[in-house]
Amino acid sequence: MDKLYNLGFGRWENGKLVLTNIEKHYCYENGLIKEDINLNEKEMEIYKIYKYIRDKGYVVKPTNYGYLRVYRKGYTKYEKHRLKYLVKIVNENKLNIKEDLDMIYKTRAKLVYAFPNLTFIKCEYIEF
Repeated sequence: MDKLYNLGFGRWENGKLVLTNIEKHYCYENGLIKEDINLNEKEMEIYKIYKYIRDKGYVVKPTNYGYLRVYRKGYTKYEKHRLKYLVKIVNENKLNIKEDLDMIYKTRAKLVYAFPNLTFIKCEYIEF
């Protein structure tokens, strides 16, 4: 389990490594764990984008708020957490730009809108 954590998967809770369903499915597909999990339709949309970014070499962490946190390539647990991108998965044309801008202002990350067809739009918060 330390190996998975060192690769950027999961978080420690009460001495156990806890993976999200999306992380479990990715690890299974890549031969890192033996137990698969069935993803629902919404999770499959998120997984498609998660896998695309993860396969590019970035460390990706799903959140409970509908975002994917993306850290730089080669990020390890021993470094200071420096979030590079906050990816918001957009479906059904529902955008809450105010909420998204508040989130990137708090995290100092760049906002990226990701669409199911693997199109990405990068947004930045600029203060004058």
